[in-house]
Amino acid sequence: MLALYRAGRQVDSLRSFADYRRGLAEVGLTPSPGLLDLEDMIINRDAALGLRPDRGPNPYKGLRAFTSEDSGQLFGRDALTSEITGRLRSGQSFVAVVGPSGSGKSSVVRAGVIPALESELWSVAIMTPGDDPLRRLDRVLGDTKGRRLVIVDQFEEAFTICETQESARFLTRLAGLAGEPLTSVLVAIRADHLDAPLRAARFSKLFATGVVPVLPMSEAELREAISKPAEAAGIAVEPALVERLIADMEDQPGALPLMQFTLTELFDATTSDSMSLEGYLQLGGLRGALAKRADEIHDSLGLTDRASLRRLLLNLTYATKAGIRRRSVPLGDLLSSGGPEIERLIETLTVHRLVTRDRNPLTGEATVDIAHEALLEEWERLRRWITTYRADLERREALTLRAMDWEESGKDPAYLLRGSALSVYETWADNSEMHLSDLPTAYLAASSMVRAQLEAEAETKAEAVRQAARRARRRMVAIGGLVAVVAAASTYGLRFTIASVFNPPPEVVHIIGPGDETDASFIETAHAGFLQGLDETGLEGELGIVSPGTRPSDEIEAQAARGVGLILVSGSWMRDEIALAHPGTHFAVWDTAGDLPNVTYNSFKEHEGSFLVGAAAALRSKSGTIGFLGGVDLPVIGQFEAGYTAGAKAVNPDVVVETRYLTDWYDHTGFQSPSRAKQVATEMYGAGADVIFHAAGFSGIGLFDAAAEQSAILGRHLWAIGVDADQYLTVDGVAEIGPWDPEKWKPHILTSMLKRLDTVTAVNLKDYAAGRLEGGSRVFGLAEGGVDYSRSGGFIEDIVDQLEAFRRDIISGRIVVPSVPDGRIYELPG
Repeated sequence: MLALYRAGRQVDSLRSFADYRRGLAEVGLTPSPGLLDLEDMIINRDAALGLRPDRGPNPYKGLRAFTSEDSGQLFGRDALTSEITGRLRSGQSFVAVVGPSGSGKSSVVRAGVIPALESELWSVAIMTPGDDPLRRLDRVLGDTKGRRLVIVDQFEEAFTICETQESARFLTRLAGLAGEPLTSVLVAIRADHLDAPLRAARFSKLFATGVVPVLPMSEAELREAISKPAEAAGIAVEPALVERLIADMEDQPGALPLMQFTLTELFDATTSDSMSLEGYLQLGGLRGALAKRADEIHDSLGLTDRASLRRLLLNLTYATKAGIRRRSVPLGDLLSSGGPEIERLIETLTVHRLVTRDRNPLTGEATVDIAHEALLEEWERLRRWITTYRADLERREALTLRAMDWEESGKDPAYLLRGSALSVYETWADNSEMHLSDLPTAYLAASSMVRAQLEAEAETKAEAVRQAARRARRRMVAIGGLVAVVAAASTYGLRFTIASVFNPPPEVVHIIGPGDETDASFIETAHAGFLQGLDETGLEGELGIVSPGTRPSDEIEAQAARGVGLILVSGSWMRDEIALAHPGTHFAVWDTAGDLPNVTYNSFKEHEGSFLVGAAAALRSKSGTIGFLGGVDLPVIGQFEAGYTAGAKAVNPDVVVETRYLTDWYDHTGFQSPSRAKQVATEMYGAGADVIFHAAGFSGIGLFDAAAEQSAILGRHLWAIGVDADQYLTVDGVAEIGPWDPEKWKPHILTSMLKRLDTVTAVNLKDYAAGRLEGGSRVFGLAEGGVDYSRSGGFIEDIVDQLEAFRRDIISGRIVVPSVPDGRIYELPG
């Protein structure tokens, strides 16, 4: 395997070419004439750079890029290497090498620990987690035998890339391996992710007992790392250069990659037998060498190639909540998007050590990666590009995650994009600098295809409905000659028949009743769905507004008597006797239950949406105490409480959730009392809660008022979470009906749990137009688009990835959200 690996590696120096030829010989192969030409090319290139052929390869080049198959000497880390290998030799089953980015963790493991233990016949398996760590682990373990060491480099990927459940399974597997005879596990993790494994209950103790910190190199260690590699190649290092480098490295955590790059550049630029301070300063010093080289490459390109360089480097980065990171991309993906010019750029950047080329350990695909994370920080031009295109980077990552979920589901159509989300991603993909790999491209194409099919089916059904309506009207006009006969029957009958002939009823009516000014946002949401449904189906519709002093049931009765085909109405106003008296009319209601055949009872999985805002509350809370404020103690409000608590506990099992209800089940004034809600919320904030979610209807504005007021009084920023509609946007209207200033509330409205009545209403209309709207219960949760959370204000953007991971787990069934609070039994009078 070693020989085959070497035979497939990229050749970029005389020594690596020699290894390449040796690898071919080990498997019985000889170099082709083309490979011999390549050797000549390398010799000519080195001569052009002023390098002597007998000088050998750059001794600094592999300081931080060793693989398990490489051989080399690591300078300056003897003590740390001895500490790690000593623990493993003594039988310690788990070791965690922890240090900041650029501190040399991987170098110590790959170029220090591995050679030392392999020389003692240990069997070593090394991997990085990626997004499928269990599969990668099985692959690298293979048939390892005897005393073995399992290494997980870049261990933080298990928490930043993997989904929560996959990460938990991976940690469990590692713990199991650490418990096997003759097996040790070593992980290397960045210090800024140290809290992640410590939060994993069953893994934390094992991890904590094995930590080996990577401390900054001492002055003596730095001297060795600077001087010894060059001396081994027969090149002296001026003492002044050593002292200047040590001074430049002082108080620069994570500067080892810069030092390695700078010394690599300096070694290649040196034509004498000595590396000098003057040459170092000409390169730009420690912090300037990398940026200077990158700028030189950029400035040497034409305008078209400069744009290609920008696209290439942006495609080699990805956005996380922790910042921008480099990512490994299949070479084929990059070439398919850019052609020969991209291939030339990659080759140029590879020669100058700004990118590296490798192979995916699972697929064997050739890959390209930015060589140094320091490039993302030190090259000002690249920083500007990243700032400009940050939103594109985040959107590409979000689309890729959606596509991966779709693929893992077996390409279930339920995972495809719909509606405005699809339109947004299509427009973005057509105009973005970002290159999409094959999977998200196929995902977008599949989503577009399904949309086209649905639109074609909907248009066919809508046209059939329109034709049926036109035929019905023609029949009504044709019987106009019978009016005189009907007139003899009764005065009422005459009036009704004439109205039916000359003013036919609409196909659908949406009824809005009195008192909606206290829940206008919810009703506006329903009406938006009503208008959307009319547009998409071609149905004719009217708005039925109940006049003050009139009972809503009277308006419903009147519309049904007109012969309206479908009536949309709040379930609180619907009467069974109306539906029974008008079997030819279909009724669609929400937030109520029943069993009449011509009534569709729409309801929501409030607990699923509440789970997501509960997770947001726990992620945002600093005090570890959050609150739930219910309007009336009813089973439906209990669903909000149950989901909210479950979501918070999923993030932090130790979070405290304080729960208060304004009134008992028999007193519905709890939905109409902002002053009472403000009083209770003030008490909860005073007791330590810093985030409160309300499911209290109009009373909820009292919570918002309390959050703004108590933030000033208590001297800490307090949050409130709205309900039903996006209350960050809809609170403006309450200024017209009360002495409130909603602008003061908005900085405290973290998010809102959305009941998507617009989606429900539009779906009802589409199904009615298609002839498939049936009586009975219909429940809308996350999978059906019935509940969601809002992002207005931008207060949760840094935690959206975590919330979306929970959404996927709920839709897939990996998380089942409770709908009844723990310990609660609802026994209400019949």
